[in-house]
Amino acid sequence: MFSQTKLELKPSIRVALLLSIPCIATLILILSTQIPVFISLILVCLHGLMSYRFISNVALLASPLSIQILQIKNQSIYLEDKSGRRFVAKPLKNTLIHPTFSLLSFDCEPINDLSFQTKSAQNKNSPYQSSSTEIIHIASLDKTTNTKTRTILEKIQHFLPKRILSENRRHLIICRYNAVNSSAFRRIRVWLKFNQ
Repeated sequence: MFSQTKLELKPSIRVALLLSIPCIATLILILSTQIPVFISLILVCLHGLMSYRFISNVALLASPLSIQILQIKNQSIYLEDKSGRRFVAKPLKNTLIHPTFSLLSFDCEPINDLSFQTKSAQNKNSPYQSSSTEIIHIASLDKTTNTKTRTILEKIQHFLPKRILSENRRHLIICRYNAVNSSAFRRIRVWLKFNQ
């Protein structure tokens, strides 16, 4: 249909206000439950921090990790964040594409990040298989004498990189308020709808 489309995103107060509605509703729910005050304060602080990071990253584009450019070129998707890093992106199944807005999730592979290239080169030379999100090194598991502890650490090692830590995953909310070019948004939306 088309060989190249580039969509630039801009910060949007309207998108931030829209995203703050479920955050405020969750905060009210936490405060209205009958739990000890100490636990409630911890939950409120965690929720406030996570909400701030999410809204500043996705809606206000205040973080260096915020995606500013989505580009489709030769049937491939490329993302670029504020710090200039580029990624080859693969859309996930939980994307929502609608004419008024789109919620997009991507698995990304960096293509110009020097720290990533250094890590991947070290991983090729290493006798152990490890990922960039690895927390527990296999060498430390070999020194563990207690089998129960070793089993728990192995489960954590395999669970965290796949389920919780998602540093190679990027999320975008695109609508008319944060898309610089509405025709590029329309073309990307059509491409994603028919090429998933």
